[in-house]
Amino acid sequence: MGWRFRKSIGGKYFRVNIGKRGITGVTFGKRGAPHVTVGKNGTRVGSSIPGTGIYYTHKVSGAAPHRADTARLPIGNAKQMHMQTAMLPPSMPPANPVPPVNGGNRRLPVSRLVVASLILGLFALIFVFTPAAAFGVILALASIILGVIGMIVIVVRKERRGTLAGFLAIALACASLVVGVTNVPEESTSQPQSTESSAAASAEASKSAEAQQSAAASASAAASTAAIASAQDSLSSTITQAKALLDLSNNNVADQSTWQTLSDAIDTAGAIDSKNPDDYTNEMLDIQSAMDAVTTSVEQKKKDDAAAAQKAAADKKAAEEAAVKKAVADKAAADAAAQKAAQDRAARDSAARKAAQDRAVADRAAREKAQQQKASQGGSVYYPNCAAVRAAGKAPLHPGDPGYRSKLDRDHDGLACE
Repeated sequence: MGWRFRKSIGGKYFRVNIGKRGITGVTFGKRGAPHVTVGKNGTRVGSSIPGTGIYYTHKVSGAAPHRADTARLPIGNAKQMHMQTAMLPPSMPPANPVPPVNGGNRRLPVSRLVVASLILGLFALIFVFTPAAAFGVILALASIILGVIGMIVIVVRKERRGTLAGFLAIALACASLVVGVTNVPEESTSQPQSTESSAAASAEASKSAEAQQSAAASASAAASTAAIASAQDSLSSTITQAKALLDLSNNNVADQSTWQTLSDAIDTAGAIDSKNPDDYTNEMLDIQSAMDAVTTSVEQKKKDDAAAAQKAAADKKAAEEAAVKKAVADKAAADAAAQKAAQDRAARDSAARKAAQDRAVADRAAREKAQQQKASQGGSVYYPNCAAVRAAGKAPLHPGDPGYRSKLDRDHDGLACE
């Protein structure tokens, strides 16, 4: 492998490429940005990402590699032409030459120079609207050159097509060139001035400075007056709001001192007379702070009232529950007392009935005993049972009757054998 040499010489947007055989081409465009290289081997368009080593390049024009005519023919025609050529002497052409493909009406390819011109024109149109308008102008010039060369190639050689695209590319490049020239900032040139011109200019500058100072003073006074008027309006609006809040919050604040502070701030702000707008602003801030305190106190009063109402409701509910419990307890005690009294009465009644029964039994026993004694002494009548009494015709027997005994009175009603 032999030695190679390549060197690029030029400015920011234009470089000349030199090889060991001389100038090999020129490059339009900034390094890393989209650029176009025109040389002996054709025209290439490319771009890269700085610092990454990634780049893209595309060849848009140049000499195409040599291809045999049989490459575009069908396989059968190629074999036929080969057989005819092999059978004839070298000095004689074939008797039946193979006709060209599609009858010679093959569609011509688009000129790569026109495509490159169109691409450069689009890039130029983009760059002329950016701060790099000078680079856009260079791209527009390159686009015009490539477009003109492409049109000449199309017309002279008639091996390419794209006349309409060429005109469009040239028109686009011309429009980009005009816009780019308009957007390129003009450089100011300094020219020497005479002493008199310098003095006149100095006097004019002094007058202009005085006029500017006067205008600035007037503007400052006007701005100060406007600021004072604006501050007064803001303070007046704030005082109106504060008075409305003062009326609404009377006797409705948790801390009465906040209400008094707001009232004092309103009085102080109403009496202010100053040329400094900051004084009005400070008073407005004091009133606003007092209004915030009053608003907070009003909210606290609402919370306190709500808490007091809730506590009163809870106390009332607790009292009602206590009263209900006491009534239930009193009723239970009364029911217990009544039940005990009833039980006592029942016990007394039972005792009284038992005592009466005991007395009745004792009386009957005494009477029977007396009757027995009387019968034993006087030979009274004795009936062994009620059948004997009925047989004797003495039924029923009453206490004191001859033969009456308590055993004959089974139901103890004073009548025996009834």
